Amino acid sequence: AVTFIAGYVPYLGAWAAGGFTVLLALGSDGPTAALLMAGLQILANGVLQQLVQPFAMGTVLGIHPLAVLVVTLAGGAIFGTMGLILAAPLVAAVVRVSQDLREAREAAERESARLKAELEAAELAMREAAEKAAKEKAEEEAAREKAAREKAAREKAEREKAAREVIKK
Repeated sequence: AVTFIAGYVPYLGAWAAGGFTVLLALGSDGPTAALLMAGLQILANGVLQQLVQPFAMGTVLGIHPLAVLVVTLAGGAIFGTMGLILAAPLVAAVVRVSQDLREAREAAERESARLKAELEAAELAMREAAEKAAKEKAEEEAAREKAAREKAAREKAEREKAAREVIKK
C-alpha cells in the first residue's frame, strides 16, 4: 500500500517507498530478506519508472516520453516534489492548448478563405448583373431612339403627303 500511494510522486516516491519496504524487510526477516526486497524494488522501480512510466505518461498526456522524463526531472530540480508531480501534466496542458490554438487558427484561416471566395463570387455576380443591366438599358435606349426615328420618319412622310395633297388641290 505504501508503494502504491508513494508511486503518485514521480520518480522519487516509489524509490522512497522501496527504501521503506527494505527497512521493513530488514526489521522483520533480517538482511537476506532485505537484500531480496532491495533487488526486487530496484528491478521493479527501475524498469517501471525509467521505461514504462515515461511511455505511459507520454501516451496519456500526448507528449514524447523523453519530454516527460526531462520536464519531470527539471520540475523536480526547480520546484521540488510539487514540480515532480505537476511538471508533466502542466507541459501536456500547454501542448494541448497550443494545439487547440493552432487548430482554431487554421479553422479561422479556412473560414476566412471560404468567405473571401464567397465575397469574390458575389462581387463577380454583382458586376455581371450590373453589366447585364447596363446592356439592357442601352438596348432599351437604342430601341426608343429607333422608335423615335421611325415615328419622326412617319410624321415627315405624312406631312409630305399632306403637302402634296394640298398642292394637288
